[in-house]
Amino acid sequence: MKAVYRQIGFKAGFLAPAVGIFVVFFIYPILQTLHVSLYRWGGLSPDMDWVGLDNFRNLLFHDPIFWKAVSNNLFFLIVFPIITLVLSLFFASVFARRFRGSTLLSSVYFFPALISWVAISILWSFIYHPSIGILNSLLAGIGLEGLARTWLADPAVVLGAVAAPLIWRNVGFYMVMFVAAIRNIPPEYHESALIDGASRWTIFRHITLPLIWEVVSVAVVFMVVNAFLAFDLVWIMTQGGPSRHSEILTTYFYRKAFIEFQMGYATAMAVLLFIGVLTVSLLLRRFMQRETVEY
Repeated sequence: MKAVYRQIGFKAGFLAPAVGIFVVFFIYPILQTLHVSLYRWGGLSPDMDWVGLDNFRNLLFHDPIFWKAVSNNLFFLIVFPIITLVLSLFFASVFARRFRGSTLLSSVYFFPALISWVAISILWSFIYHPSIGILNSLLAGIGLEGLARTWLADPAVVLGAVAAPLIWRNVGFYMVMFVAAIRNIPPEYHESALIDGASRWTIFRHITLPLIWEVVSVAVVFMVVNAFLAFDLVWIMTQGGPSRHSEILTTYFYRKAFIEFQMGYATAMAVLLFIGVLTVSLLLRRFMQRETVEY
């Protein structure tokens, strides 16, 4: 019996530091956030007024801007993962075959993932500039000046304009993940399918994709989280404008917490955002879960 207790104490001693860090830096902040969300608090004064669930009630039933931010987040949630996944899988299937210059080209596609969001936001703001931006100049140069826009000030296109650099930065990152997974597949599988006369699309659909599905499902969860949390890009490029047409939950949270100093209200929003991200991620993992294909 003493040996059992000694073994338990030995394991607990090794686990204690990790558990302590987890509790201090994850569990405690969540509990503190839940606590603050039940108060009306400006964030600077020690005075906090208890309001119970009023912050949540006002958000859900009396705040149209909150629901506008939710709808914009849903746009990112649908458009960003789908386009990013399709492009990254396409480029991965190309570069996984190893041809002359494939390493250099894949590095070029991966390079945007190394640039900070601040630099990317400023760069694309210049690209979209209505008078000196390269995008409108390029459209005019090829005779499509009718398509020129004030991209970041036009409510009809601003969300798509902000989503473009988000996709541009992430495609190369996920492409590298998928290339590594595809190259880990034994080449005999693809060679046998080619000998049997299967097309490239058939091979990708019935051999490559099932064998890298675990990597794809994890990547999709990361994409969904990124779609919810694209704060830097939106804030620097548009600050939620024009007229809140690019407002997302994280920019609205920042505005309420650090500009309007409604910290309790903003914290309630953060709680709802956490619940939303967690729920969508769990549902997505459940939906994408398949029997593991081994090779």
